[in-house]
Amino acid sequence: MNNYFFFEHPLTERMRLLLRYEFLWSQILFHIDQDHEFSYRSGISLLIEIIELIERGDIKNEVLKELDTKSNILSHILKYPDTDVEQTNKLLNKIRVFKDELSAIDNNFVATLKSSQLLNNIRHRISAPGGLLSFDLPEFHNWLRFPQDKKTRRLSKWLSNLQVLADVVIFILWLNREWIELESVYADDGVYNHQLNQNSNVSLVRIGLDKNKLYFPEISAGRHRIIIRFCSTNDEDRPIQIDRELEFLIGMI
Repeated sequence: MNNYFFFEHPLTERMRLLLRYEFLWSQILFHIDQDHEFSYRSGISLLIEIIELIERGDIKNEVLKELDTKSNILSHILKYPDTDVEQTNKLLNKIRVFKDELSAIDNNFVATLKSSQLLNNIRHRISAPGGLLSFDLPEFHNWLRFPQDKKTRRLSKWLSNLQVLADVVIFILWLNREWIELESVYADDGVYNHQLNQNSNVSLVRIGLDKNKLYFPEISAGRHRIIIRFCSTNDEDRPIQIDRELEFLIGMI
């Protein structure tokens, strides 16, 4: 799979929520390892985005529901004679541990973050272009001068409950990607139609394209079918539909 570049398209609100959380968290992990003012600024900006994401959806309950779904699937898999029982039980135990850790987190776990006066002040100013300069928030400008270990401890405290949630989200998405069976198909004149089974509950579509081909999929999905239109980008950065047959990988779960 090293020769492919992957695009993912969620078909449910829960999957959108999980993918957005993973996306923001991976960036936070990158920035908190860099001892630079701009990295701390970016990390805290991403933290505020996560707070807003959590406030828009009940992510803790959505994640618990997804863990229940995965647990039911794995329990069913155990009934098959050729199942790797040891590996399946390891996954089931991991799910049980995750559920216990999540249940131990107070439902108002974001309240701890919102109680920080510094984070609240940053949050109120961050939407203004260039709104985090020293004349806007001198306390933040001063905080950025603290020693690295002090800033790291503060960030670790802010991220502690979010870390548990992130671990579970990453696990769920990893399991989804592992379970998706990719098949090679062709798009005629750059368009591919996939009919969905009436009883299918697809939550995520994964598309693999040749790394050397600089084109991308535009995906529209309804209850009965998924339409994928492949495009390239011209010199004016406008999408241009590909008008030839192309091969790609597709899988869904």
